[in-house]
Amino acid sequence: MSKTAWIAVALVVLVALVLALPALSQPGGNDGPGGPGMGGPMGMPMAPIMVVNDKGVYVMMGPNVLRLDPETLKVLAKAELPRPEPPTRGGAPNQ
Repeated sequence: MSKTAWIAVALVVLVALVLALPALSQPGGNDGPGGPGMGGPMGMPMAPIMVVNDKGVYVMMGPNVLRLDPETLKVLAKAELPRPEPPTRGGAPNQ
């Protein structure tokens, strides 16, 4: 990977950390199915996740997934993941 791509990756990580700090610094109540600090589907914020490969930089923030150009960091694609359905008991939705 070129030096420019590594700089782009470092910038994305830095931005993701800056965006995640307010959510991670809140005391308590941020425990999700993955353990402390992981957040979850109950409306709690989750830390951004980033994956880098030859085709781009992928950033997942909550239900949004962004594909960025590794050289320019321009957004190439954006998608929103569907929200999970709440579990049911006895065939009726929980209330």
